[in-house]
Order: sequence, then C-alpha cells, then structure tokens
Amino acid sequence: FSVGVCGRFSLGAMAYFRAGLSIYDSVDQVARWGFGGLEHVDRFLDFACGYGRSNRFLAPALSPSRLWVSDIQRDAVEFQQARFGVHGFESARAPEDLRCAENFDMIFVASLFSHLPPHTFTRWLQRLHDLLAPGGLLVFSVHDEAVNRHGIEMPREGIAFLPTTEVPELDTADYGATYVTESFVRRALADATGS
Repeated sequence: FSVGVCGRFSLGAMAYFRAGLSIYDSVDQVARWGFGGLEHVDRFLDFACGYGRSNRFLAPALSPSRLWVSDIQRDAVEFQQARFGVHGFESARAPEDLRCAENFDMIFVASLFSHLPPHTFTRWLQRLHDLLAPGGLLVFSVHDEAVNRHGIEMPREGIAFLPTTEVPELDTADYGATYVTESFVRRALADATGS
C-alpha cells in the first residue's frame, strides 16, 4: 500500500517504517501515562496488527514474551511470530467468533475502527473491552468526520461507511473506509462497556 501511494519502493518502505516508529512513539506515550512505562505492561495485544509495522519497534522494547498479535490474515500473524518471537492468534470476521483465553493490560488497535461498518463497530469495541484485565487500557484510532477524504455525507447517527479496501482478501461488507463523529464514539463506548 505504501509503495502504491509513494510511487517508488524506496519511498514506500521509508513511509512504512516511519509510520511504524510514529505508532510506537504513541503507544510508548500512552503506556507511560497509564502504567508508568512499557516495562509495567505485562500483557500487550496489538489487534489488527498486519505485518508488524509498529511491532518491529515494540517487540524489542516490550519483550516478545509479553506481546501478543492478532490479525484476520493468518500469514501476517505467522510472519510476526516467526520474525519477532511474539505470541499470536488469528482474528475472526465476527467479534463473537474471536477465540482468545488471555486478558491484557493494554490492547492497541491502530487501524481497524477506521475501517469497520456500523453493524460491527460497537460489537468489536465490546469484544476487545472484554479481553482487558482489571485496570487495563483499550487504545484505538478512528477517522474523524473532519478527515473525510471520500466526501461521504455524515448520517445523523454519526458513522459513515464506504465499502472499499486496499486488501483484496477482505470482504468490503466487513472492511472499508469509516468516518465517525466524537458523539458516535462516545455512545459506542458507553454501549460496549456499560459506562
């Protein structure tokens, strides 16, 4: 994807690694705020992890034994397990089908909620919230309505979804481009967590 956007392999690779380092920096800041540092996070889950854009930096800093990865693309999980020595499990199309017996101090989701349709957005929040240990943090990103580059009109509910993907293996009924309002996210969190 980065190569396609940048036009050349060298620029695409640089953009990929730079984005990974930027994500790692954000994770590190949140861990310092929430736990006093990554060294105090015993179990970390990178959910919808892809091929480890940020875990190339996170695994050495956190220790692979404390890092779990999950993605719907099995080969991405297997790549990270082999390359970085982390724990991993395959994700699922529906949140209710996700199988994971672990609980995590911190769950990080860099780029899933910016792609979910309305019928799974809150369900995924709830499923991931259920995987948190007491006092744990769920950290995720969204595309706010202000960055709506597709020009989609925002519905009254506060979530707009366009069925498009740069990953051919993913069904556009489940994965696309999503824009949300802050009030939608607040309602979704309240519905998912009960508070």
